[in-house]
Amino acid sequence: MRVLLSSLLVLFSFTVNADKFIVASQNLSYYPHYDFRSPVDKGLVWAILEAYAHDRGHEFKYLSMPVLRLQKEVLKGSVDLIYPDHPTWTNPISTAEQKIFSSIITTTIAGTLVKPHQYRKPIESIKELSIPLGFSPLYWEPRISNGQLRLISTNDSITALELLHLGRSDAADCDYYVAQHLLSLYPNFQPMLFDPGLPIKEIEFMFSTVSNPELVADIDLFIQQNPQVISELKLRYGIVNPTQTLETIKEAARAYDETHHLNDFAQ
Repeated sequence: MRVLLSSLLVLFSFTVNADKFIVASQNLSYYPHYDFRSPVDKGLVWAILEAYAHDRGHEFKYLSMPVLRLQKEVLKGSVDLIYPDHPTWTNPISTAEQKIFSSIITTTIAGTLVKPHQYRKPIESIKELSIPLGFSPLYWEPRISNGQLRLISTNDSITALELLHLGRSDAADCDYYVAQHLLSLYPNFQPMLFDPGLPIKEIEFMFSTVSNPELVADIDLFIQQNPQVISELKLRYGIVNPTQTLETIKEAARAYDETHHLNDFAQ
């Protein structure tokens, strides 16, 4: 039976003994959220876990692996934590009912990037969409099923953006914070804009576990007890106030629409 962490905190009163744990993520760079393949800075969730480990005397080993293998290993108990995960996400290996989930660790924005000439055009103008492999194009499914949209799967986010840059796709499905980081590294890709008239929404990231509910609950307790530490880490990685960020994206679109409406009226 699925149990959310808020329930565990009420049910359990415990101290997790100092120990070594394995946390795994999908084997791709999703920085600033996570990049467990990096030998140095592995992203925000790594920084949170390291702060927790320092406080509790634990040690974490960080692994990256294909998403289906992740699910197999957590069911076997050879992986203590998966990140990110969510009760509403599906895969063919495990079900949400088999896992225990943390509270929300962070919230991000998943949306659609286009070039300026494509900005604020109707969804019908998007014929080809590049998207990292393993990510579900849920809000594009009707158009895919009807043959109105061709999906181009890529190994990672930078390739999805590269295809858009080269004109080989009309849009790219990407995480807002990941895109901002990548565009800062590849300024020749700019400008690319998130269009709120195309699929865009806030997404919640959680830990999940099968074998270590006490660990997950204790991490959540640490986060609740150290809001300043968590806020400083999120600020360091630039993952701050996604709701306001999304509203800013929408405000920019409204301003664009109003300006162009006035220009059209003037003509």
